[in-house]
Amino acid sequence: MPMLDQQQIDFRCSICGGCCKGRYVPLSLGETRAWLHRGHRVAILLEAFARQQHASDPRQYIYDANRGAQARSGDLDIYLIAAFAADAIPTCPQLGENHFCNIYEQRPAVCRIYPFEMNPFVAFRTEQKDCPPEAWVAPEEAAAGHRSDNTLAQLIEAARTANVVDAAAKIAICERLGLSVTAWRGNGYAIHTPEIAEFEAAIHVIDTMAEPASNRLDWQIQVHGAGIAQLLSERNAKLFSAEVGHHRFVHFGGPA
Repeated sequence: MPMLDQQQIDFRCSICGGCCKGRYVPLSLGETRAWLHRGHRVAILLEAFARQQHASDPRQYIYDANRGAQARSGDLDIYLIAAFAADAIPTCPQLGENHFCNIYEQRPAVCRIYPFEMNPFVAFRTEQKDCPPEAWVAPEEAAAGHRSDNTLAQLIEAARTANVVDAAAKIAICERLGLSVTAWRGNGYAIHTPEIAEFEAAIHVIDTMAEPASNRLDWQIQVHGAGIAQLLSERNAKLFSAEVGHHRFVHFGGPA
C-alpha cells in the first residue's frame, strides 16, 4: 500500500480503545510529572547513536540529534535519546468504561495526535494503526474541521518542540536515577522503569537547577547481534556485558 499524506486524511475516532492498549505512550517532561503525580508508572526508553554518523538523509540526523543529548560511551561520542513513556501495557490505567478516557481533557499530546505521526521520518500508513476501517474517511468525503487541519499541525509542532526542549533534562534525570545502559538506535531499546517516588525525586532535583547538569556517566551500550557489537567494539564503545541488568532490553529486528 502506498504511503499516504496524513494532511490529506480525515479521521473520525470510533472509540474502539485499540490505541490505549499494549504500548508505551511518549510523554513530554511536563506530562511525565502529571502522570507520576497520578500514581502511574513511567518507563524510560533509551537509544543512542554516534555523533557525526550521518544517516542517509542528513535532515534525519539533525532531527534525531536535536532530540538527544551529547554523552560518551568509552571513547565513542554519542547522542542519547530518552523517551519518557506512560506504561499502557497491557492497558492504559486511564482507560475507563466503554473505552472512554478518564482524563480526556488532560490527555497527553501523543494521544491527541494519534493516529497521525509526530516524527516526519516515519511513514503514515493506515494499515499499521489500530483503528477500524470505518475510522478513515476518504479525502473527497472529508468534512472541514477534523484533525487533518491546522490544529493537527500545531499539535505536532508543539510536541516536536517539547522533545527538543526536554532532551538535556531527560538525560540528566536518567543519570540522576543512576541509569547507565542504553540500546543502539535501529537495534533495540533499553527500557528502565524507576519507582514512582524515585522518579519524582530525580525530576525535582533537575527542576531546581538553572540548567540540567549531566554527571557525564560512561554509558554502556547493549546490542543484539555480533555484527553491531563488533562495530561498536572497533570504535571503542563500552558494551554492556553483564548477564542481567536492572532494565529490559527489547530487540526489534534492526541490523545485527
